[in-house]
Amino acid sequence: GVYFLTFTATTRNDSEDDRFYFYKNRENTWIGALDHSDGQTTMTASGMFELSHGDTMDVRFHTEWNGGGGRPTRK
Repeated sequence: GVYFLTFTATTRNDSEDDRFYFYKNRENTWIGALDHSDGQTTMTASGMFELSHGDTMDVRFHTEWNGGGGRPTRK
């Protein structure tokens, strides 16, 4: 089916670019949010995804020094 997913994240006060992306089946979808500020920011991203039984979706955090992490969850 088709699912509408959203997430909200709050970044901390630092000078690094913080990025959050949706991952589908451990692959970056490049749908997400970027915080380019030097302050604490609340940001939200949304997307529509077609998912089949067994597909996984998760949100992963990226910085200039971190290529991403995250824990997958099953639909």
